[in-house]
Amino acid sequence: MAMRGPLVVVVVALAGCVSIDNPLLDAGTSSGGGSGSTGGGATAGGGSTGGGSAGGGGSTGGGTGGGGACTPDWTCSAWEPSGTNQATRTCLDSNACGVNTGKPSEGPTALPALDLNFYKCRVQPVVDLTCAMIGCHGKEADRAYRAYARGRLRADEPVCGGICNQNCGVMVSARDVSSANHHCSGRNPLTMLEWSRNFDRARASAVGAATPADAEFLTQPLAGSSFAHAGVKVFSDTNDPRYQTLLQWLSGATLATCVTAPN
Repeated sequence: MAMRGPLVVVVVALAGCVSIDNPLLDAGTSSGGGSGSTGGGATAGGGSTGGGSAGGGGSTGGGTGGGGACTPDWTCSAWEPSGTNQATRTCLDSNACGVNTGKPSEGPTALPALDLNFYKCRVQPVVDLTCAMIGCHGKEADRAYRAYARGRLRADEPVCGGICNQNCGVMVSARDVSSANHHCSGRNPLTMLEWSRNFDRARASAVGAATPADAEFLTQPLAGSSFAHAGVKVFSDTNDPRYQTLLQWLSGATLATCVTAPN
């Protein structure tokens, strides 16, 4: 009981400090310095003179110039093969709200279960003819969809060196050899890695499509579609036989066998 006296004195003293009229504290509230920490500037009269706290600045510290709710605006990259039979993508908020509200899935998600034989013998020839040029999708940079083809872009993987790949004691990059000699090494058949990447990238273009006809593998190069596709429209309409070949594959068509030589 003897210790209660000092404690009471301290509480009273503190209470007295709070009740003192202090013009410096009042000035701080009207300038928004106090309302930002308590969110009360708008109701204490400070909001009307605080230069923005009346618009909700109290709850956000006044740093957003009005304090309105930030709404994310998501933009996603194209789906890219990632791992075995899977694809991923990256989605970024252009408004940088710092929240994941409404963020689309980045995967991993399964690639469509389509037929490799049909791709090799029916789809790849269309790709070679219409897409795989070096100025189009036959380049690694700045292309969501890339395609390897004989005499054009090749994978950066080790192959035998020397003239026409005759010297397996020296390993070189298939891409470097292709660039140097399109009439020999660059025209060698596609490797297993190149087939796999071509197949998976084409399948990735169909991820999330409501129907096979909605896959970007078809809509990007189709005249009249919403995609600019750099002004290049391979298919004038959906009756184009090449369009129909790709549509068949995306719809699940299969081939029992496929002989790709010389591919």
